[in-house]
Amino acid sequence: MAVSELVTNAHVHARSAAQLILTWDKECLHVTVHDASPQLPEQRHPGAGALGGRGLLLVDALADGWQAHRCPRGKDVTACFQDPAPV
Repeated sequence: MAVSELVTNAHVHARSAAQLILTWDKECLHVTVHDASPQLPEQRHPGAGALGGRGLLLVDALADGWQAHRCPRGKDVTACFQDPAPV
């Protein structure tokens, strides 16, 4: 669900194509979505009757952490998912 939210946000809010990049560093699965907009995402606080505005709230609830940063051709939004039972 978190991956879907990140990709959907790139299409809806950045109005651009999105690149999905998955990396694993033995501690965390990093899910990065790159889009062409330099505008960083902001968490909203929608009312109970709002139809949208909860995407980053969901990402925040499901991921172990997330961050966004500008890069030369847009931005990257990365969510980290740690292994719940490391070996």
